[in-house]
Amino acid sequence: MTTRPTGRLARGTAAALLVLLAAGSSGGCAARGAAGVTNVIPIPLREGIATVAHFAPDGRRAEVVVARMPGAGAPSLMALLPREGSGARDDGWDVVTIAEPTGGISGVFNPGRGAAVYARAKIRGVPATLLLAAQPAADDPQPWGQPRRMDVLVYQLETGARSASFTLLDRRTSTARYCDAADALAAQFSIALPGGAGLCGRAG
Repeated sequence: MTTRPTGRLARGTAAALLVLLAAGSSGGCAARGAAGVTNVIPIPLREGIATVAHFAPDGRRAEVVVARMPGAGAPSLMALLPREGSGARDDGWDVVTIAEPTGGISGVFNPGRGAAVYARAKIRGVPATLLLAAQPAADDPQPWGQPRRMDVLVYQLETGARSASFTLLDRRTSTARYCDAADALAAQFSIALPGGAGLCGRAG
């Protein structure tokens, strides 16, 4: 597994992606670790544009954009896959969509006050690529600035000849309360993650 900054995308294309990020919608609602998900390994990424080798289970690489909305606590995520049959050419790219629980479709995942990460894993022993996210539970009675329960979402990457999409696999709410959504993800999936935008001590 390798990730590296890339110059593959033309300057204009990269700028267009960041504009799309600025206009993107949130992909989330409630969740927790999905049954059958094991061997979770986060894909390490930094803010910017990077090439991730073997991003998809079918072996295709991805161009991944990690960038922040103005005033956002955590970076938004966007992934692009080369179309099947485009080979090494860079003129055949598709945005990996996110099928939201509400029925909407987005090309950008904005975790808001939460945290999100791409990860490799196995689902009942079969290799998979996941989008994991945690967001403060809206129905938690705790006031803002206090530890809150987290809605944890698990999306699985599904690919076809003409499309690729993260579809919701599981969603639950944590029983424990956390100051940081990244801590909730780390605890739910037994993974190490850097701290995100902490909630404790901050008013809503």
